[in-house]
Amino acid sequence: MWWAMYDMSNTKQKFINDPSLYKIGLKNECFSTKVFFENIFNAIINGFFLFLFCFYAEDGIVVTPAGKNGWFWVDGTMVYGAVVMIVNLKMLHMSNTHNWLSTFLIVGSVVVFWLWLGAESALPTFGDVYKIFG
Repeated sequence: MWWAMYDMSNTKQKFINDPSLYKIGLKNECFSTKVFFENIFNAIINGFFLFLFCFYAEDGIVVTPAGKNGWFWVDGTMVYGAVVMIVNLKMLHMSNTHNWLSTFLIVGSVVVFWLWLGAESALPTFGDVYKIFG
């Protein structure tokens, strides 16, 4: 929510004075049923490739304590980590405002995720991810 309010492509005064900026909403260029289902289909395809990459990239590398290939918890954590990175890179690419605060928020959210996962990996309390970093 903060990002949507912070990243402004135009000033408030320009939005008030220039009604042509609202054309895309009135013509349903971005918010039609067709665009909605195109975005849903795109998300399904991207999610499928993300799933394949994350789960098959670790095949044979990650071994459970029982000696089986693949570890659902670690694979799921890899998927979540990839989503965190992809979303933040997409926000960086699509944003209009670039300064120290926006850069700090994007880089900081990725770093916090990996630090948190590293902290969980270091504690035996979190058995599923304990020592995944070695």
